[in-house]
Amino acid sequence: MALDREVLKRILEHYEHRVDEFLQDEKIKPLASGNLAKPINDIRKDADAALEALARLQTDVDIEIKDWIRSHGKVLKPAVA
Repeated sequence: MALDREVLKRILEHYEHRVDEFLQDEKIKPLASGNLAKPINDIRKDADAALEALARLQTDVDIEIKDWIRSHGKVLKPAVA
């Protein structure tokens, strides 16, 4: 099965949306601004970096996409979970 940049992009955008939605919960807001602020910012930075790198890919060649996955897989795994 060929990997598609557009599908990966949509997965990451949806993941960012889920994180933002999660942070709107009134019970989560105090934690997100306190103890969890750094890990949450790291998640957002990783997702942004993955999207930027994905946008820079020139083709949909499997090798190029697989290299992208090796570099950004840590953010992709929770995004599809």
